[in-house]
Amino acid sequence: MKKILLASTVLVGTTGFAAADVSFTGRAYAGLGYNITTAVLYPEISALFTAGMMTTTDQGLEAGASVTVLAAGQSMQKDPSDAQFGANDWPPAAGVVLGANVYLSGSWGKVAIAYDTNADGDATTPGDQDITVTYTNTWGNFGLEAYGVLVAPGSTATTAGDVGVKGTYSFGDYSVWASVARDANDADGNVIDVAAGASASIGGFTGAVKATFDIGTGVYYRADLGYATGPYAVSAFVESDAVGFGGLDYGAKASYDLGGGVGLEAGVARDFTTASTAVWAGVSMAF
Repeated sequence: MKKILLASTVLVGTTGFAAADVSFTGRAYAGLGYNITTAVLYPEISALFTAGMMTTTDQGLEAGASVTVLAAGQSMQKDPSDAQFGANDWPPAAGVVLGANVYLSGSWGKVAIAYDTNADGDATTPGDQDITVTYTNTWGNFGLEAYGVLVAPGSTATTAGDVGVKGTYSFGDYSVWASVARDANDADGNVIDVAAGASASIGGFTGAVKATFDIGTGVYYRADLGYATGPYAVSAFVESDAVGFGGLDYGAKASYDLGGGVGLEAGVARDFTTASTAVWAGVSMAF
């Protein structure tokens, strides 16, 4: 039996068309997740791959596109801020081709257009497509990002009219940022959020803090801390699940890098609102 190895990046060309770079990347995971509160065990298996394409125009502009394909599987949601926390949040019965992502970039910056087939973040409830247009650019140590969201006709997505802008200043191992965003369909009716934060990376330590002011409601906080040495890494976070420190989500994760893109990991997370605690352990793979 012949074995054929396909390089992760290939150069293709056709008469009449510009040569283009085509790349393939992917990731997979297998393990067990357990929601302690609901006493539900989730055998986890997931895999996806992304095909990327890039070319350069005669004028020096870079153009590209990517498509991501998810195979059917099961994966417990591990983010307490997600509505599906502690439950399956992966297409369970059939594979899914995610929306297209195209971009154009030059000395003036980069414009990316992404079609999201899962705007509400719940992979088990289709029909909520939206389109996000993002502009990014950097000038020295300063970076800018701005976005706006459109909703496709017939979509059930509630993200229409969402807009935002974020500025980041980086200096050495540190960065600070500020942003303002409009959530057109915020459940509490207060649609403007103003946020600021900072991050640092010193030796094997990383840390980040942020505060988000939901105007008319109150301030929410989050802090992250991580440490890595050799193949070992640990991280932890805590964040407001209610205004101020009225209720906290938190979690921690440890991992061991086996090399070649394969790692062992285990973690725990707690959601204040649902009073749910989830634990998990498994093997992650990146290709």
